[in-house]
Amino acid sequence: MKLNRQEVNAIKLPQSRLKKEQLLVDGKLTPKAIKVFTEMFRKFALNDKMTSKECSAYIEGVTLSFCPIFDSRINSLFAEYDNDKDGILTLDDFLRFYLDCVVDP
Repeated sequence: MKLNRQEVNAIKLPQSRLKKEQLLVDGKLTPKAIKVFTEMFRKFALNDKMTSKECSAYIEGVTLSFCPIFDSRINSLFAEYDNDKDGILTLDDFLRFYLDCVVDP
């Protein structure tokens, strides 16, 4: 299939048989959600710090699509959640991002 003169390959992924879990209670991430998001962060972050390079690998890992380090998704994520503008997302920044995604998808 072609989209904007670029070739796009699409595959249908099998439906997940995983049990759905509640992510929020009283406007806060549940302990189980925090555990899962923390594990995801630590899988890609180096020394509990995620730069745009690690963020690119994370996005590729969860979306199964190529993501360059200067991708607009990464730029937006860092603009919004890297409070001290040091080019590093901490675990707290990452969890805040997911909280915002769950509250206002």
